[in-house]
Amino acid sequence: MTKDQLIIPGRKLCEFLDDNDECQYSVHELSEYMATFLDRHEGYSIKHLKVKLKEHYGDDIVVSSITGKSSIMSFRDSAHRVLHEKWTTDKVLDANSQSDRILDMAASIILNDIRLSVYGCDEYPTLETTENGETIIPSSLKRFLHNLVDGKGKNHSVTDRKCTSITHAIISASRPRSFISPLLLGIAVYMHRKYASRELIDILSSMSFADDYKEVQRFEHALVSAGEPSYHLGSFTQFVLDNADFNVATVTGHNTFHSMGCVSCVTPPGIVDTSPIKRTVKLPSAETVGTFGHIPIKTYSKPAVPGLQSVVIDPLKIPDQEVQPFRSAAALDSLWVVGYVLELTPCPSWSGFMKVVMQSDLHAYQTTRIETLPFINLDPSNPSNIYTALCFAQKQCEKHGLRICPVHLTSLYTLRLQRL
Repeated sequence: MTKDQLIIPGRKLCEFLDDNDECQYSVHELSEYMATFLDRHEGYSIKHLKVKLKEHYGDDIVVSSITGKSSIMSFRDSAHRVLHEKWTTDKVLDANSQSDRILDMAASIILNDIRLSVYGCDEYPTLETTENGETIIPSSLKRFLHNLVDGKGKNHSVTDRKCTSITHAIISASRPRSFISPLLLGIAVYMHRKYASRELIDILSSMSFADDYKEVQRFEHALVSAGEPSYHLGSFTQFVLDNADFNVATVTGHNTFHSMGCVSCVTPPGIVDTSPIKRTVKLPSAETVGTFGHIPIKTYSKPAVPGLQSVVIDPLKIPDQEVQPFRSAAALDSLWVVGYVLELTPCPSWSGFMKVVMQSDLHAYQTTRIETLPFINLDPSNPSNIYTALCFAQKQCEKHGLRICPVHLTSLYTLRLQRL
C-alpha cells in the first residue's frame, strides 16, 4: 500500500491508543491491530512502525527492546527494564484472565449438562443397572475428569473408579436434592451398618464423600416398606443355624449378647430378583420398623408322649437318569477312604479331596448362594429358640415349595425326637 493509503489505518491505531488508559503495549500486538484495517494488504514492518509511532508521539513514548523478546512501547516516565517486567507481568495476568474465562465457560458447560440430565428419584439406582455408576455421568464431566486424573496412566480400571467417585460427588454437590448416587449412598449405608455413627456420616456428607444420614434412613425404611422379605430360596436349600455371641461395649467379657444366627445355602444359586427399591420420603412408624426381619418367638412345649411313633419316612425315589452321579460320588468316597487305609501321605481331608475332584474338568459343579436370615433374639440353648428356628425354616420351605429333610445334631436332634 502507498503512504497515503496507510494514513487512515495509522490514524485509527492512534485513536485506539488515545482512547485507552493502558500505558504499555507490545509493538507486535499494535501491528496486528493495525492489520485489521488493511484488508489483507501489507502494512508497516515492526521496525517502520516503531519509527512512525516515535514521529507521532515524540518524547511521550519510549520503545524498549530486550534481546529475544518483543519490543514494548510505553508512555513516558518508566524505566527500560521496569517497563518490560511490568509488561511481562501484565501479559501473565492477561493470560490468566483468558484461562479464567476458559475455565468459567467449561464449568458452565458441565453444569448445564448436569442440570439437563434426568435422574429418577422414585427408585434407588443400583451399580448393576448403572454399570458401576458410569452411565449416569454426563459425557462432558466424564471427559474432563479423565483428562484431569491420570489421563496417561496405564491402569484404566483404577482411573475409572476414581473418576466415577469424584464425578458422583460433583453431581451430588451441584444438585443435592434431585440426584441419588449409588456410590455415595452405599458408602453412607456401610458406615451406618459398620460403625452406627451418625456423626461419621455427617462428616463425610459435609465433604460430599457420602450421602447424608437422612437418605440412609429413607433407604432402610424403603426396605422395611417393601413388605415381608423374600429370600429367593429354591432347588436344594440347606438351613444352617448356630449361636451368635456379640461383645457389645465390653472389655471384661460380661454383658454379651447371645442369639441364634441363621443362613441358608442355595444350590444352584438360581436367579435372584433384583427389582428396584422404591424410594419413600415419608418415614414409617417405629412399630413398622420394629417388626421388619423379626422372627416371633414360639414357646416350646414338651409333648405328653414323646417318641418315634409318629415318624413317617418316605422312600427316597431317584430317577434312573440321576443314579449315575450318585454312583460316582460313592466311588469317590471309597477312593478317599482307601487313601487312609493304605496310609498314603499326604492324604487330604474329605472336604479338601472333594474340592480338588469337583474343580477338575471331569465333573460339573454348581456354586452356592448364601442368604442371610434374621437373628432369633433368644439364648441358643433355650429349647424355644431351637423350636422357633425349626418353625421358621419349615415356613420358608412351604413358602418356596420345598420338601423338608431335617438333619440335626446333639440338642437339636434330641429336641426333634421330643417334638415328633
